[in-house]
Amino acid sequence: MANGASNFNIKTSDLGLGEFAIVVSDYQKDSNQVESATIEIFDPNGFSIGKLAAQIGENHGSLQTIGTDSGKRVQINTKLITQAGTAKVQIEGKMKVAVSKVNDDNTATAITFSKELTTRNGKMAHGGLEMVFGANAKEGTSNFDLTNKALSFQIGANTNQNVNIDVPELSTVKLGIDEINVLSHKEANDAIFKLEQAINQISATRSKLGATQNRLEHTISNLLTTNENLTASESRIRDADMASEMTEFTKNNILNQSAQAMLAQANQLPQGILQLLQR
Repeated sequence: MANGASNFNIKTSDLGLGEFAIVVSDYQKDSNQVESATIEIFDPNGFSIGKLAAQIGENHGSLQTIGTDSGKRVQINTKLITQAGTAKVQIEGKMKVAVSKVNDDNTATAITFSKELTTRNGKMAHGGLEMVFGANAKEGTSNFDLTNKALSFQIGANTNQNVNIDVPELSTVKLGIDEINVLSHKEANDAIFKLEQAINQISATRSKLGATQNRLEHTISNLLTTNENLTASESRIRDADMASEMTEFTKNNILNQSAQAMLAQANQLPQGILQLLQR
């Protein structure tokens, strides 16, 4: 934690995965040396999970729960909070999904798969999964890969040489900046934090798209070079074919001329014999 310390007990089943921010602000100490602060939790997309004002420090702190009506909850031991600051918490975990299909004979076939998930900034996509089976599917094990709502391009000559393009929704609602205001000092600070989170998310998406664009441009350049090399090879092959045909033509022409010369000599032999007899 920046400028302080805290202990966090986060239930990943409620929150999901990603990098969460715990912001401690409005630190105060009254005349009785009782310390208090406002604690607010932000999810990886910059949305506020909840906030509360609580007493902090070793003498007056306690175990507090911050949550929303949607069921997201964070338990924080405020005894270990000493001053204002911001903490980044990275949550990792496993996801296991079981799907069952009731066959025509009222027997169920279970399909179970598990996937290790290590994500940042809450980018965990597992919804919208659709499985279609024929009637009376038999029990078995299948291994398969999932591409969730991503545009896939084959960019190589070999298997699995492809690139996936997945652009998340970047509306003001999804970025959590649709209802920000600067009417007070605290709300202005919250607005700055949310805007920074939104800018970081947009910058990350732009960087990802830029890297994909560079990769596609490199692939296009390679394809153009390959096409040029193929054209040059085709031209050389055509030249070689032409040279071969010219060689064959020259050979046939020489053989033809040789045959004509031999025929002329053969025709001259009887004539010479007749001339000798006439003498």
